[in-house]
Amino acid sequence: MPLNGAGVFSPPAGTTATSNTTILSAAYNALVADLTSTLNTAAKFQDASVTAPNGFAADSNTGFYRIGADNLGIALGGVKHADFATTGVALLEKAAPTSSGTNTVTLTWPIVASALASEQRIVFKAGGSNTSTAVTLNLNGLGAKAVKKFDGGAESVLLPRDIEAGQIYLAVYDSTLASGSGAWVLVNPSQQGRYPPGTLYGLTLSNNASANKIDVALGACRDGADSANIDLAAALTAKDLATNWAVGSSAGLLDTGSIGNNWYAIWAIKRPDTGVVDVLASLSFTAPTMPTNYTLKRYIGAIQRSGGSIKQFFQRGDRFTWTTPGLHDFNVNNPGTATTSKTISVPPTAVTAIVVVTFVDATPASTTIGSVRSPSSSDPSLSGNGPYDAYIPTAGAGVQASDAKIYEIETSTGAIQVKQDTSTADHYTTGSALGWIDTRGRT
Repeated sequence: MPLNGAGVFSPPAGTTATSNTTILSAAYNALVADLTSTLNTAAKFQDASVTAPNGFAADSNTGFYRIGADNLGIALGGVKHADFATTGVALLEKAAPTSSGTNTVTLTWPIVASALASEQRIVFKAGGSNTSTAVTLNLNGLGAKAVKKFDGGAESVLLPRDIEAGQIYLAVYDSTLASGSGAWVLVNPSQQGRYPPGTLYGLTLSNNASANKIDVALGACRDGADSANIDLAAALTAKDLATNWAVGSSAGLLDTGSIGNNWYAIWAIKRPDTGVVDVLASLSFTAPTMPTNYTLKRYIGAIQRSGGSIKQFFQRGDRFTWTTPGLHDFNVNNPGTATTSKTISVPPTAVTAIVVVTFVDATPASTTIGSVRSPSSSDPSLSGNGPYDAYIPTAGAGVQASDAKIYEIETSTGAIQVKQDTSTADHYTTGSALGWIDTRGRT
């Protein structure tokens, strides 16, 4: 039975019966043969033993066939390429095609699609390594779309070499990403490994030649919430505390308000939608005012502005040292015998203060015992034998005596506790911070 282009069968000539006319045997037999062939072909779908495809006239090895109960196969050129069953669909994929380009990736996929759709998946072998965070992928000429990844549950740009030449990658399309413009999600980026919690290296702070500017060395860290990596690929120079924040070197540093003589927390910040990393200064050591779209942050150190300029310091790892320590953070005559809190030149956050404290008795007629402690320590009993005790023995009338030591004291308030067992007009207690140790968010 002839089949036209619209998929409609029509009876062969000479097979239409008319009353009182002869039906030609050749035409009748041809019609019966066509019907038999058609019915036998259709019956193949009911025959579990048939494994050859129900092919087309021009390609007998391509078509549908029944593999078994509730199981339908598709053959292409005599090879099974799809197996549809109640448990799912199995596809025989071709080897991953190779992409071309590095940051502007183009890909020709053997499965032709008329448009991109969410959850569309592709596997490809990279023809080049990306060098930029702005990477696009154009599938079968359907339009260049951004390539993203997820870092800590947030949509993020790629890092350089997230796509490496010769490696095989899986990408899934999502029309809701890139602010609704649609983007490909790279499921297995090469640089996807998360830094361990608390990771921090580099990002060293230093004074700039200008009085109210600082420099920040390149480095990387895990953000304070342990949700994403923050990578500063190039040093930032001349970030200006006197100006409100703007991105880049020689731009503002302060999060909000106006500059003053205060302690400032320095934060590494990142906006995950573009991957841009910068630094920010804030009076807050817990919750800086973040710029628009910057949602990731990590405390990386502190600076002090005094007398109209940032005090000179140098940093090596977690250790911050004053270039020229102040003569006295405190200098008290006849300090009394009660435990007192003394403010010193260290940040008002959890640090180990490095401080030199001197107990002086100008005319020591009797022994004096002093002690230096953390504000969180219990009130000490003075024995003169403790590691944080000072001991001034009797030296005789008119002979000044003193005991000076360098202490490392845990504090979170920018203060230490000082106590001594005797006090007269001849007694003096002085202290100066030499620097501090700041783990900057590591526990």
